[in-house]
Amino acid sequence: MAIAIAKIILGGSLFGIAAILFRKVPLLLEMPEEDISFRDLGGIIKIKLRDCKNFCFTFLSKKVVSKLKIMILRADKGTEMQIQKLKEKYRRKEFKSDDNYWQEIKRDKKD
Repeated sequence: MAIAIAKIILGGSLFGIAAILFRKVPLLLEMPEEDISFRDLGGIIKIKLRDCKNFCFTFLSKKVVSKLKIMILRADKGTEMQIQKLKEKYRRKEFKSDDNYWQEIKRDKKD
């Protein structure tokens, strides 16, 4: 049963891929071939960098520092919670030992 379902899914997937290729191949053949050299690519990058001149790095650094601050505060809260749990565990342990203390004194008096 599982093999039949897998074969159906595989067949549907292959049919979908074939349909996409059938629709897109003619469009790709109609496109003109352009030779993109690295020099052209460098010019494109320079144009993009010119557009980024108005970008404010102080704003970016402010955002990064504020996110870092939030992460540090979350970590601090987590460590604070762990310390609180350890303190509670220690108090419960001390409380149990105090109960045994009085029982030991009563037992010693009887002896």
